Amino acid sequence: EFNTVIAPKYKITAHKTRKVKKKYCFEIQDVPPVAEYMEVRYSAVLPVLPPDLTGETFSKVFGTNTPLIETFLLEKKLKGPNWLRISNCEQILKGNQQSWSKSEFSCDVSDVSISPEASSLPSPTLVLVSLNLQSVTDVGAKKESLIF
Repeated sequence: EFNTVIAPKYKITAHKTRKVKKKYCFEIQDVPPVAEYMEVRYSAVLPVLPPDLTGETFSKVFGTNTPLIETFLLEKKLKGPNWLRISNCEQILKGNQQSWSKSEFSCDVSDVSISPEASSLPSPTLVLVSLNLQSVTDVGAKKESLIF
């Protein structure tokens, strides 16, 4: 149903699906605590599905209003102070910066991970730091990037 009805209707041109087992513990009473679902992933440049969407083979969609940064933090298991490995960064030129930061860099979401040496290194010691993580979608290139 997603491939034949939903995706064309909402102009979702490229997506991935898989069967997953998920837990649910929130306020909706008729959702089982553990169940199998079809997970659908697609680019953030494509339209968002409405949260009240239903169909012939499904009765509810979850996560349509989840911020991209929340998904990023959960998938990368980023929590608390930690050492990150960020590869393939490009420095953003002064005229194209989106903040007042002295230096600004952009990279693909897939190029950020917890450093393999993180467990053997002490937590980063910082007196003061401001880290503004923004997700930016380049509609022309159909690419998502992070700006630090």
